[in-house]
Amino acid sequence: MRGCNQILFPMKPRLRSLLLLLAFVFACQTEEDPQPIPKDPLTGLEKTAVQIKLPEGVNIDLANTVIYSQNLEKEVTETGQGEVLNLQDNPAFAYLFDREGNLILAGLIGPGRTELSAETTTEFLLYQSFGIPFMEEAFANRFFQEVRQFPIWDTSLNLVKSQLATDPMMLGKQEIMNKILGIVNPLAAKFRMANPNARSTANEPKASDLLVDGTIKSGVQAYQTGLNTFVLDNTVRRRSHAFLYKTEFINQAGSTEVIHTSVGSAASIVPDKEIAIAMVNGITGVSSTVYEYLIGDTEKSFRVTTDPVQIPLTDAEKAATWELRVIGVGTESIGLNSVERSKLVKLQMTTLTLDFIVPLIADGIAAKGLVSKGNDGPKGEEFLWEALITAVAGYVDKMPEIKTKIDKSEYDEAIKDFFTIGYNQFGSIFLEDLMKIAAETIYNSLPKDVARPNLETMKGSASRMFKVLGAIELLMKGSDYARKIYDIQSSKSLEIWEIKAKEIEVNLEPRETIVQPGGEKALTAFIKSTVADGTVIEYQWSTEGKFGELKDAIGHKGKSFTSSSKNVTYVCTAAPGAGSENRQDVVKVEIYMKVGQVRYKIGADEAIMKVGDKEVFNVGWEKKIVYIEKMDGNKIVYSMSNGGFAAIIPEKEGAKFYDLVNIRENGTRTTTIRKSPADLKTPEGKLEYWVKIGGLFLFETYSKEKLQEKINEVEKQLDAAKPNYGSLEVTVIR
Repeated sequence: MRGCNQILFPMKPRLRSLLLLLAFVFACQTEEDPQPIPKDPLTGLEKTAVQIKLPEGVNIDLANTVIYSQNLEKEVTETGQGEVLNLQDNPAFAYLFDREGNLILAGLIGPGRTELSAETTTEFLLYQSFGIPFMEEAFANRFFQEVRQFPIWDTSLNLVKSQLATDPMMLGKQEIMNKILGIVNPLAAKFRMANPNARSTANEPKASDLLVDGTIKSGVQAYQTGLNTFVLDNTVRRRSHAFLYKTEFINQAGSTEVIHTSVGSAASIVPDKEIAIAMVNGITGVSSTVYEYLIGDTEKSFRVTTDPVQIPLTDAEKAATWELRVIGVGTESIGLNSVERSKLVKLQMTTLTLDFIVPLIADGIAAKGLVSKGNDGPKGEEFLWEALITAVAGYVDKMPEIKTKIDKSEYDEAIKDFFTIGYNQFGSIFLEDLMKIAAETIYNSLPKDVARPNLETMKGSASRMFKVLGAIELLMKGSDYARKIYDIQSSKSLEIWEIKAKEIEVNLEPRETIVQPGGEKALTAFIKSTVADGTVIEYQWSTEGKFGELKDAIGHKGKSFTSSSKNVTYVCTAAPGAGSENRQDVVKVEIYMKVGQVRYKIGADEAIMKVGDKEVFNVGWEKKIVYIEKMDGNKIVYSMSNGGFAAIIPEKEGAKFYDLVNIRENGTRTTTIRKSPADLKTPEGKLEYWVKIGGLFLFETYSKEKLQEKINEVEKQLDAAKPNYGSLEVTVIR
């Protein structure tokens, strides 16, 4: 790591700022660094010029000041010009100190922000007193864009200018902090009274089918998204985790088998599944201005959803009961088993560390994530800071008063006392230990080829960090971070849902029917669950095939095939004959839900196709228009009557009658008409069934053109009637 004197950017803002805490690591080491210490600590690094602007009436020798940022400091010229490490498009706080170590000015330096002044110091004080470091990272950017339009801006700025004129070393003293808090704290009184209606009701429960009650509990909602599948939605800013236990099931014999009688009191129990729940990290409710949000009493947060959770039944189960238990930082931590209690402690320590301690330390040097370059999210962030979380947990174990406040979800009080009690109880080693772990975490996470500033130079300015933290701590002790802890204090540490998984009913209709030789019968598979709608479903169709085969509208045909269609047609290929009462085929459907490449069986059903003793077949309809020509003297007369639809019926040996049923294109059927072969016989010897369309008429003309016009008219009439004539079902009666 040695021999480098540059930092490569961009990096994540929080990582970048905490990298510079390495001064605390090397402050405790005696090994000499062979790297020479440059006179200018920013030598070789990209720099940003900063102008110091003192308000009227403030007399300070700027030549005796230094500007401190990113744990590096550099002298300021007598004209107020200084330099800080250039973070490209990522802003960072900078601070002006005098030679005696007094903090004078503070402000955010970044694109379009290149000065330290009374204005930037006022921004810094409002930023801290409104608790912006403890809010979502993206929120800080809007805060600095809008803060100078706040109604309290002029009052706050005049206060800072007045205090600077009276005492240029005011920062870090209680007087200015009390006065700023006196302006800020009353504004958010409504929200800080824990208004029960403070959370917007825009997050309405989604409908759930069959499996689980969709009631939102402590900001979490469970609902079914597909067959055997559910997800959890989280709508609040707290850390939580879910455990799933199968408590009982009903076997195929219909008997109930109990697995767990009481999940919460079980001495040694292992959850069947664990579900990671992401913490809400965004705010959607800042629809007007940041100021209106900060002083308002309502907010609306994002909804984050877990990965889908599958709880299919086994072959031995007809139904199963599950207990879903969501553990999270909150109140009333009773009824937890040992696994859950251990997880709750980890969530508490993670919350204290990542949501309160890390933001406080980070903003001692740089604004938290003003321009986020991608967020690792709760899982990645927790993994990164595992060592610091463990260290904090170790200290909290030795501070019972802190643990008591955490158990009551009083994180605002816990963080205020953590540093004070820790310092009083353990001395300076307490802070040095935390800083060392934070620094080692960052260093270990950096690529080996990343260049770094001179560490000895950083070590020389480490004391500035304590001054900055001291100023922030004075504001923090007087502030009320109700927005940060509202969701925690409004939630319970344990919420329970009962989930019932049961077999999905599948019906194949018609259940039993008679199909005549040569005939067809349409079947439909019904899934008795609305959640199946829109799900990828596969139908495995099959039949014994002794007397027929299957087909569908997609083009599948045979004794078995897989289709996406819930409709199939059984085609009877049996010949008519004696003993038909003993002839039948079984049609079976097995239905699967497909998730990726995995199939889950939903259910199965069967239908019986009994072969009748009658021969049945279908013939098509054809349009029929007839006209005749006859002579009237020396002229041709054209005569025609109604057009219609005709069906040619093949003559069957031994047939005494033919039962005829018109099947419309939509599948509906007309009543049966019985005709004898003599009724259907045409002069040409064919069997034809003809249905005329429209009112009876007789048309005669000498003009062939007029005849054609009439034919065209009748053609249109028949086209309009065609949907009513799909096919003709013929049953042979012998």
